[in-house]
Formats: sequence, structure tokens, C-alpha cells
Amino acid sequence: MAKPELAGARAKIERAKEHIRNLDREKTIFLASDAYKVTPEFYVEKNVTAYFLDKCLVMPENISLLIGDAVHNLRTALDYLAYSLIPVIPGEDRTHIYFPICESAKKYETQSGGKTKGMPDPLKKRIDAFKPYAGGDDRLWGLHRLDIADKHRLLTTTITNVNTINFAINTDTVNRAFGGHLTFPSGLIKHQTVHIPAINPLFPIEKGALLYSIAGDHETNKDVNLTFDIAFGESEVFKGQLLVKTLSELADLVESIVLSFV
Repeated sequence: MAKPELAGARAKIERAKEHIRNLDREKTIFLASDAYKVTPEFYVEKNVTAYFLDKCLVMPENISLLIGDAVHNLRTALDYLAYSLIPVIPGEDRTHIYFPICESAKKYETQSGGKTKGMPDPLKKRIDAFKPYAGGDDRLWGLHRLDIADKHRLLTTTITNVNTINFAINTDTVNRAFGGHLTFPSGLIKHQTVHIPAINPLFPIEKGALLYSIAGDHETNKDVNLTFDIAFGESEVFKGQLLVKTLSELADLVESIVLSFV
């Protein structure tokens, strides 16, 4: 069996990676512009400092465009792969050929054959092994759904935050303050940076939203910093997952599938 021509699929993957790199750069520039700011407020009766979103700029449209471009190139790379696995027969219509991704195993069983008609059975079985359907490999199903959504609207995004704390206090105080999220041996830690588990992403993003709360009075504590990242929005299949990380993982997945046919 001749090796498939994979140059087109690999080129699409590289273009997707370029879009992801550009997305990462645009995201970094946007977040560095003080797009989001927080205001701490101490509640004496509860002995809690709450952090509220005091400023939130509109997410640049270019970020959604870059997501869509990356997603479409990755999905197309898989279709290019499927196309290359079917022998060329002069005059035969090949417009039906797609890399099959379905919403369930049952639908995959009944629908995938029509999308791969003419593909040698051993190659079709290799595609089947990737379980490209919801409940099989949900990453492939998610990629497929994102590509469909992007044909009708801009993909949505939201913000999430990673809390960074610089401190030089007794670790027993830290352990109590974070209620089990952090645990350190007793003693004094000086000038350490700790990343607290991120809270749930904001749906929707709006001024005044509560971001985080911490035991004790930290209203004037400059060592408590909330840093931000961008995640997929509420209406997306990867809801709440970080944009660049998720897209990079999808690119790696698609590339591994394509290269498995080399």
C-alpha cells in the first residue's frame, strides 16, 4: 500500500500553530494593557477580604478570529488526511470525503462509512481506533463542534484568574488562611511566590464580579496579586479551558494522528 501524500495536512497543522502563536502574542499584549483590575474589600464581620473586578475591557475581536482560524486549519488537516487515504480513480467524485467525527459511537458506526467511501479497510480501521466521536475522544468531537460554530459566529471567550501571592510570614498562617488549598511545613518562609488554584472562569465577564476571597484583612496587602488568563467562553465545548493551552494540545493531537500514517 502506497504511503499517503500528507504535505497538505502537515501544512495546515503548521498554519494552525502559527495562528496559535499569534493568539498567544495578542493575548499577552491585551492582558499587559491592564485590561482587568481588581479592588479588595475587607468584611470585618466575616474576617474575609473579597476581590472584585473593578475594570474589564472588551475582549479584542482579533482573539476570536485567531481561535477560529486555528481551529479550522486543524479540522481541515484531518479532512486532508482522509482525502489522501483514498485511492484516486479518474472521474470519480471525491467531494464526500471527510475525516469522520460524530456525536456518538452509534452515529459514528452508521455515518462514518459514507464519509470514507473508497478508503481501504485497514486504513479505515486505523481511523476508527482514534474513536473520533463524543464519548470516545471528546477532544476530536470538541474540535469538530468549534469548527462548526465558527462558521456561524465568533467563538466566545472569558477570563479566568491565577492568584499569585508573595509573602514572608509563618506558614501556619498561610495554611489557615487558605483552608487546605495550600499546606506547608511549619516555619518561616521569606519572599516566596505561591500560585493558588484558579477559580472558576467568569460567566459573564462584568464589572463588580467577585473573583476571589481570602481569610483575614488583606485590603492593603500589596503582596496579594490576581493575574489573568483567557479561557473558552460559556457557550463553547471547551468551556473554561485556557485558550492557548487547549489549542496547543489539539494541534499536538491532530499532528500525532496525521503522522501516524507516515
